[in-house]
Amino acid sequence: ETEHINNLFNKRFTIVNNGCYLMPQPTAMFKDCLWTVNELQQIKNELNTAKDRLSNYDLDEWHLHTKFKNSAKDVMVRLKNYVQPEFLTQAWCKFYEIVSSFPLIPVNCIYNSNKCFKSIHLCEAPGAFITSLNHWLKTNIPNIKWDWFAMTLNPYYEGNPTSIMVDDDRFIRHTLSHWYFGEDNTGNLMNLKNLDGLIKLLEPHNDIFLITADGSIDCADVPAEQESILIHLHFCEIIAALQLLSTEGSFVLKIFTIFECNTICLIYILSCCFRNVNVIKPVTSKEGNSETYVVCTNFKGPTFISPYLEKLRDHYEYGPKQAIFSKHDIPCEFINTIVECTEFFKSKQLLVIMDNIDTFHYIDPKILQNLKQMQCLVADKYVRDYNVKKLKKGEIVGNKVILGKSVSINQYKRSLQGSYNERCKKQHSAPLDRIRSLSNDFNKIEIQVSSGIIINFKFSEFPEDLQIRSGKVFHKICNSKFCNKNALRIQNVPYGLVRFGVAPDHPEVKNVIHTFEKTAANPRFQFIGNVNVGRDVTIKELQELYHAVLLTYGAEEDKILNIPGENLDNIISGRRFVGWYNGVPADSKLNINLDVEEAVVLGQGNVAIDIARILLTPVDKLKNTDITSYALEKLSQSKVRKVSLIGRRGPLQAAFTIAELREILKLDSCKTYWRSDDFINIKQIVNTLARPRKRLTKLMLENLEETSSDTKIITKGLYPIFLRSPVKFLGSNSVHGIKLSINRLEGNDISTQVAIPTGLFEEIPCGLAFRSIGYKSIQIDVSIPFNAKNGCIRHLGGKVQDKLYAAGWVATGPVGVILSTMTNAFQVGTLISKELSIIENKPGFIGLSKILNQKGVPMISYNDWKKIDNVECERGKILGKPREKIVDINEMLEIALK
Repeated sequence: ETEHINNLFNKRFTIVNNGCYLMPQPTAMFKDCLWTVNELQQIKNELNTAKDRLSNYDLDEWHLHTKFKNSAKDVMVRLKNYVQPEFLTQAWCKFYEIVSSFPLIPVNCIYNSNKCFKSIHLCEAPGAFITSLNHWLKTNIPNIKWDWFAMTLNPYYEGNPTSIMVDDDRFIRHTLSHWYFGEDNTGNLMNLKNLDGLIKLLEPHNDIFLITADGSIDCADVPAEQESILIHLHFCEIIAALQLLSTEGSFVLKIFTIFECNTICLIYILSCCFRNVNVIKPVTSKEGNSETYVVCTNFKGPTFISPYLEKLRDHYEYGPKQAIFSKHDIPCEFINTIVECTEFFKSKQLLVIMDNIDTFHYIDPKILQNLKQMQCLVADKYVRDYNVKKLKKGEIVGNKVILGKSVSINQYKRSLQGSYNERCKKQHSAPLDRIRSLSNDFNKIEIQVSSGIIINFKFSEFPEDLQIRSGKVFHKICNSKFCNKNALRIQNVPYGLVRFGVAPDHPEVKNVIHTFEKTAANPRFQFIGNVNVGRDVTIKELQELYHAVLLTYGAEEDKILNIPGENLDNIISGRRFVGWYNGVPADSKLNINLDVEEAVVLGQGNVAIDIARILLTPVDKLKNTDITSYALEKLSQSKVRKVSLIGRRGPLQAAFTIAELREILKLDSCKTYWRSDDFINIKQIVNTLARPRKRLTKLMLENLEETSSDTKIITKGLYPIFLRSPVKFLGSNSVHGIKLSINRLEGNDISTQVAIPTGLFEEIPCGLAFRSIGYKSIQIDVSIPFNAKNGCIRHLGGKVQDKLYAAGWVATGPVGVILSTMTNAFQVGTLISKELSIIENKPGFIGLSKILNQKGVPMISYNDWKKIDNVECERGKILGKPREKIVDINEMLEIALK
């Protein structure tokens, strides 16, 4: 048992540097695509597999269980009762262990030079590292002179979303003069101007001997990708520390896993810049998570890193999109060390996870008794080994901090009053005049409280040294000290709660973006946007400029039904609806009425089932997607409760995939109502079907049987209807129903069976209808041989004519899934490679740019697109989402061409 407790305090790994770790030349950095280490990816998969087992546990119940099982559970209780530290938190305990275990403070260096020791704390809120350091200094080296500064997301800047910010200001408000929130007052360390402001503020840097960086981002919704999400933040924290730290100083960085290439590169930078690097998981860190700290001591100095700073700063604001170092520039010995380190922490984490799973429902009384005894012994060892003593009176950092709940109120602010000039005058008036003006406005505010009593703000005397700070303009109040968080989410205008929502609910499909980014990094790649082929430049002109031209512009027109009533209001193109919630500019103004209870989707392909899923999914479940805010706002008000998914043939011809069906079957509070008559005789033949069709059909049959006995609370329903064809929409102005022909199937081969009308009909009510029966391409240039009936280019194996090729739906028609299109693309790409003959030079991009410049067409390069991309991501962060898509083309051009 003693050995087990000792092991809890020894979750540490030393990255030994025998002098063979050397930084590559700056010119060699950021050259290669992102690379992987197979052993690390295998460890990542093992860990994620274990974490996947936690997905079915109620989060609150799981947290209570793991808190109860935590080996260090009694440490905070013991400290609170007997030591009473200032601002005691779990972070306080973790840092106290770290500072007690490593020589973070170069005491001899400080004493020899008679300097005042200064520490800098990045991403620090709420401030427990600072109070922990103060406690250690006062009880271990009380005679040392110490000052500190901290930077964190500003809890008083109302544009910072609480999803990425700790808004606890109980310590900050007592020590405000020590906090720096940047040039824009946001506190965002990832803004280069804010970093430069911090560097300037702290000059000279020769007394900065400790920097901590405890930043993190909530990745609860995407735990498997925590490292990728945090890499940019870690990149900024490290660059900031290397520019601020004095020779022989120390750096403490919170990280999680070391699976990906750029995390390996960052640890390699630290291993080259510091003489000692260790990775530690403090005993008071939650045992089942991946949190660790990289502890770096004895910094080699600013002159060591200065040759690399320009290159590193070039990637500061947007983060590294390529590998920081080539794989061959990092010694194999170092990579092997990282694999060993990762395996060490993974194995300990897995043991905890599996033990927590095994004991979730029941803990043997004997095991429980041993657990309580062990928790007591861990607390004993913590206090004893780290010599934690009580502070003397007057030795705390701030005023006495009360660790109670802060009080928030709900209030309703009126809009700005007065003319534009009057408001401008107020904005530029003297500080006291501005405060008096604000006071007058506030005094007119009535605050609604539960008691019904009207409370008026009354201002006390103004301080003599009053200063007012302005910051970055924000377009949405994301937090406020004057409003309860829940009230803020509900009342915030213009979009309310749904502004926290984001994009389509299959983000994993977007991983193809990474492949595109790798291709875009190739110097032979050229992206040219904002060009309308066929109008701004002809196919013939492109053929003259390039050795080969490949057309892959997809299918952008949907097929129509040509039945009576198709022009009624609220009959929507499925393609346009998908474009609407995805932020396609041409579809952003789509007129759709969701104030109806029943909708029909005509078609049974993946697009059709996607539409049904979006309509039936609770908006809160969509908030972690990049669906546009205006779409989420409208979906949040939707009254749609019943969606019928209608197909002209039977279950064996359904075109949706098993993955899409599984997604919709898992929806909360939604039940799928199959018609059992549609599955007559299908069960008998299911085992004779090809494997993909068999798996899909079995899933439908299983769900048919399950839903008949389903007892969960149901608020919405999906109604798949087979063997029906629309013959007429019913209604006068808006659709209120649809008439369907009842079909039967004719033919022996299920893949070629056709739907034949029986002469019988069925009518079902609906206030909204989506047409999703297929798509077709358009002829963008008259010189292209085109099959107007099928809506695709005429070609032979992908070749249209000399030096002109076609692939994807524009060549094959809208058939198959993504894999089908990929296979087609590979085939056509191989054909082009075989036929490509570069005998003469071609003008290429130079010639194209001349044509477009002459026509006054502004071109968007890949770097220009990245500007748009970065703005969308920044706006998304403000809204608590990955990105907020820009749907105004003029705004896109304005951003891109700055």
